Amino acid sequence: MTLTNLPDKPNIVIIITDQEREVMHWPEGWAEENLQARRRLMANGLSFRNAHCNTAACTPSRATLMTGLYPAQHGLKSLLFCDDPNEKWQRSRAQLSPDTPNIANVLAEAGYHVVLKGKFHLSRPVKYDGELQRHYWSDADIPFMAERYGFQEWNPPDMSDPIGISDYGGGNINNDGRYVDGTGTAAGKPMPEDEQFRQSAVHFLNSYAGDKPFCLIVSLVNPHDAQGYPGRGVQNPFGRKPIYEQAGYKLEDFENLPIDLPPTVDEDISTKPAVHTAFRRVTDIGLGNMRSRTRQRNYARFYAYLCRKVDKEISKVLDALDANGLTEDTVVIRTSDHGELGMAHGKMREKFYNTYRESLNVPLIFSNPKLYPEPQTTESFAGLVDLLPTLAAIAGVPNPERFEFRGKDLTPILANPESEVQDYVHFTYEDDQFPTRGAANCIRAIVEKDWKYAVYYDPFKGAPVEYEMYNLKDDPYEATNLAHPANYQPAYAEDRRRLHNRLIEVMKVHGTTPPEVTFPTTEAYEQNYEAPSDVYHDPIPGGIKRRQRLYQVIMVLAGLAAVYQVAVESAFLLTVVGSLITGVLLGLILFSRMTQLSWDDENGMIETRMDFAAILILLVYVVFVLLADTPLLRSIITESTANGAGAALVAGIMFGQINSLRRKIRNILGSDSSRDYSASVDIDAPAQQVWDVVTDFKSYPSWNPLLSNVEGELTVGGKLRVKPAFAPVAVPATVTMVDKPNHFEWEDHVPLNLLTPVFSVHLLPLTNNRTRVIIAESFTGPLLPLAGRRLDRQMPPLYDAMAQALVQQVQQR
Repeated sequence: MTLTNLPDKPNIVIIITDQEREVMHWPEGWAEENLQARRRLMANGLSFRNAHCNTAACTPSRATLMTGLYPAQHGLKSLLFCDDPNEKWQRSRAQLSPDTPNIANVLAEAGYHVVLKGKFHLSRPVKYDGELQRHYWSDADIPFMAERYGFQEWNPPDMSDPIGISDYGGGNINNDGRYVDGTGTAAGKPMPEDEQFRQSAVHFLNSYAGDKPFCLIVSLVNPHDAQGYPGRGVQNPFGRKPIYEQAGYKLEDFENLPIDLPPTVDEDISTKPAVHTAFRRVTDIGLGNMRSRTRQRNYARFYAYLCRKVDKEISKVLDALDANGLTEDTVVIRTSDHGELGMAHGKMREKFYNTYRESLNVPLIFSNPKLYPEPQTTESFAGLVDLLPTLAAIAGVPNPERFEFRGKDLTPILANPESEVQDYVHFTYEDDQFPTRGAANCIRAIVEKDWKYAVYYDPFKGAPVEYEMYNLKDDPYEATNLAHPANYQPAYAEDRRRLHNRLIEVMKVHGTTPPEVTFPTTEAYEQNYEAPSDVYHDPIPGGIKRRQRLYQVIMVLAGLAAVYQVAVESAFLLTVVGSLITGVLLGLILFSRMTQLSWDDENGMIETRMDFAAILILLVYVVFVLLADTPLLRSIITESTANGAGAALVAGIMFGQINSLRRKIRNILGSDSSRDYSASVDIDAPAQQVWDVVTDFKSYPSWNPLLSNVEGELTVGGKLRVKPAFAPVAVPATVTMVDKPNHFEWEDHVPLNLLTPVFSVHLLPLTNNRTRVIIAESFTGPLLPLAGRRLDRQMPPLYDAMAQALVQQVQQR
């Protein structure tokens, strides 16, 4: 195959999705069956297996894709928000400079008519006026986009509110439909159907009659809508419907898809950079917690559903190319701006603050039937920064070296998939978008064939530098951070020195050395080879904790006073008990409404507004005491009964207040809805041998201290009888997942669902016939707040013992 099979200036169609990773963690064949557009492109295309984004999130990565430059050159380092013009921090965010070469003006120099249909997310609107509210995008932005950046026939509004429902790609908003064939809405605002169709990509392909070759960019939103599940975070804590339902999605559309969780869902990330734990807390608070297995699995399934949905939109573009006889002379390029974690690495999601393959690996397909009569793949490295240099070569742009691209021209690989133009990919990250105080949150990294190495630093608050190093050959799931002191192995010391020094050289070559900090040298990390302190930013401020302690003290003192009046002074018991119950109800229902808690996103903690609950409690008690001395009350109840009832009333109110505060905190933080415990161990045995042991129920008493007996068949939907070692009777259980020889899971059915344990085993094959075993169990249910602390004390040591006993059991086979 040679590029001479194409016209000198072929038409180009670039299809960009948002937050779509390369296919991974799905059952074999699912993508081929459900992603028909992807299959069509691969059938006559070259698929890159090692394509990566070079930065994240949306704005920085799209700028890199559009310019062939790193954020250090194009200047867009942070996510661009345009949802509130009155916010100064939003107005101060950088937008793409018109002086920076981009796809539109570079290809225009080769005579191309460059059209953008869809999400841009690199600029603010012309009429950025708060009085216009959400509809500040206008017709004035169409010529502005053409004049400022060179993109013709754009169709605003842009999708520049990353968390707003009006910017969703599918559901009843359906901005992707508007972009593709005019069937959606304009950010939730209805438009005349004929007008929407005239703005669509399909209409452009049906009607283009220009004498120039065209480059059509179709930039779609999905599967970005995944952030709408579970839809019960800070942005919608008490809404009538979760956000994904408000956007028009239905749980029944995706909850039964045959998609399981990634193998690292229960990974212990204590040896990973602290920002991972910090950001996981941010997403739990902001988007809704993911502590239950059901939510975790539904998130993974919703993401797969959205990938399938956006693939159908892409099929419409391919159909229009076929219908207009354009396919033969058009190069179609299919990619994404970045990936999605999707519950990998200890239930992480989104794409911020990490270098995992789920976030970095993106689809990249170059498709044309003349170039590729048969499907081809390449293992050669490619980055989004390489896209514009490659397009410049395909389009015949004169003197492309004058643009000083930082990416590589991939056409040698297009002509010969066995060749390569680079043996690494460089990744940078500087988007300090969310509250991760106390954790290093900027990144410089390189990815090689067998290694990934990253340095995390903090130019903002001076947090300790942290490192990541993964042996991708032995540890393809990136589970063991070899750069953490807990995992130090002398055999890898030389590899680390080489990788660190190479990263420094790569930064010099690409101009990405961070100017704000002194980048650590090899000698620096070797001299100070200590684990950084465990960073924990408590989201509950001291004032709320002091209030809880005060309420507890008052509750105990008042309760003791009530007991004294009943036991010693012969107060009437029923009256005192009635006052206690009344106080509890007052504390839970009335006074709790006067304690207003909310989430402070800027500082990353709960804030409380001034309330009068404590004052009212004091007033109620004072009034009660005063009434106790009146002749009327003395004629009804004795002094001791009045005193006992007053004390009981205050104790009840305090009890109600304490529980109300806890409930409100749990609603905001998403805590206490689940308890998760796990242990991981590497065993010198192949996965099948380990599988034979963990599925041999008769052997469970030998290595599982929690279970004395398990009976039943390990098939999906199969019924088990599980006998806990500490319980007198067995409980029924249902097998919910079996993936031989990698993973199984069952759910116990405790009476009334008071406590629901979910037990699972994951096997990750390693090199040299070794296997990593992750044994995990999660608990949910109404009894959890009462049982949680006891579980926290008992379960971790039991699971550690279980892992070690399993090693011995496997070795005895």
